[in-house]
Amino acid sequence: RIFLPDRDDALHIHIARAKVVYMLNTRLSVSAYVQYTNTTDNLVSNVRLRYNAREGNDFYLVFNDFRSASTVEMIPAPPDYFNRTILLKYTHTFRL
Repeated sequence: RIFLPDRDDALHIHIARAKVVYMLNTRLSVSAYVQYTNTTDNLVSNVRLRYNAREGNDFYLVFNDFRSASTVEMIPAPPDYFNRTILLKYTHTFRL
């Protein structure tokens, strides 16, 4: 929370965050991150599924979502989401 009483217009910014990590076993885990900001009324989320086949090799499936959380009727209406990404990522560690 930020409050600046010295300004002509007081600024109140509230940010709510949540992060959850669940490890099914040593090879498979899921992590989720969600953030809400009241000034822009935006909701950002990130969900990542990680599979570790063996030490040094990781495969990730990542879902990112950035959307407006406003329920107020706006003209023009905001899009359902501003940005949405699905990403596949593979990391391999080379041994020398």
